[in-house]
Amino acid sequence: MKFKVLFLLFITSINSFGQNWKEIPKSMILYSSFTTENNSSDFKYVYFKKGNSLITVEKYLSEDFIKLLTSNPEVFDDIYKVAYRIVEKSELINWGHLDSVIKDIEFKDSVIITDRNFVNGVNEFIWVLTNGTDLEPCYINLVFEKNKAKGESKYMASIKSHCQI
Repeated sequence: MKFKVLFLLFITSINSFGQNWKEIPKSMILYSSFTTENNSSDFKYVYFKKGNSLITVEKYLSEDFIKLLTSNPEVFDDIYKVAYRIVEKSELINWGHLDSVIKDIEFKDSVIITDRNFVNGVNEFIWVLTNGTDLEPCYINLVFEKNKAKGESKYMASIKSHCQI
């Protein structure tokens, strides 16, 4: 009888998704690689985690963020330093727009990136990141120096921009 009760408790405590984290090389940053029980990846966001901090990124931006954080792990902390909107976990769960897995991730707060636009200059280009909700978005600028000879770019700085009210 004890075995049946323990087995039942074990079965009911299993989540219906696989919470897999992969480490970005040469950093303390993990990123989510979640799958549902049918092995699909129907999640809207990808989560980047460092300590108790989380950066939540729309899935279509995830590959660019993985490349950026692989070559420049300091960007994680830079984004936190300049973000207007850093949301605590309890507020995120109540907000309800994120994936349901958010409640099972251990973290204190998160910066949410919902979109990215580009500004192309002569010697640099800027990722204009939307931080927050559509109702009152704020913006973070990531500045990159162009290296025209090599066809590459180099991360230079994160700059706090503005909020729409």
